[in-house]
Amino acid sequence: MAIPPARSPTSIESSRLGSQDALRHSDTSEPLRRPETHVKSVGYASLRERKPDHAVLCGEWGHSKQDTIPHDQPFIAHGIRDTPVPPAFVATLKAKGIWYIPTLQLDEATFAWADRAPWTQTPFARAALSPALAQQVDDPAWRAKILADPKTADARKSLAMNLRNLKTLYDAGVKIGFGTDSGASAVRVPGIAEHRELALMVEAGLTPAQAVRVATAAGADLLGL
Repeated sequence: MAIPPARSPTSIESSRLGSQDALRHSDTSEPLRRPETHVKSVGYASLRERKPDHAVLCGEWGHSKQDTIPHDQPFIAHGIRDTPVPPAFVATLKAKGIWYIPTLQLDEATFAWADRAPWTQTPFARAALSPALAQQVDDPAWRAKILADPKTADARKSLAMNLRNLKTLYDAGVKIGFGTDSGASAVRVPGIAEHRELALMVEAGLTPAQAVRVATAAGADLLGL
């Protein structure tokens, strides 16, 4: 984990501390480590030991509602994607003012290009692809491999649950943030992912205006801007 140099008093870095359950759902080959162990390995007892001229926003990322909700973490990213969020969970997020960042496009990107979803064939989307990525997503062998992968079926189910939970939490008054994980893998295309996140929020049941507010004003609130 690279520790960036100190920046201006107004700069904000967003860092995510993951639970063991969340780490099991990552696609990294790095051995599993408790987040506090990872932080100590780079010389900090906690991320909050940064100099005061560098603001750090730490949060929790996960897949399951069983993930611990730390009382001092301001957000949960990647959504709850394995089960409907129970009322007690919803109440906890609302009472503690914990932000929920669904990161819907994370799962959609797993299969959308292989599906040749209509939006992937638009000039807008195609223009965002590098030549190598365009060749990959057009390759029938690659598409067949992705569509046959059990992880693809899991991603479809996870997205459906994430959409459902987003609507539940939004309607309950939980604070909703915006994120995509774009760039974390080749098929999560920066720029396209953000437009798709907005569209998926509308698919979940938010109005276009509500989705735009999540991505703009609410995002600024989350960062304390």
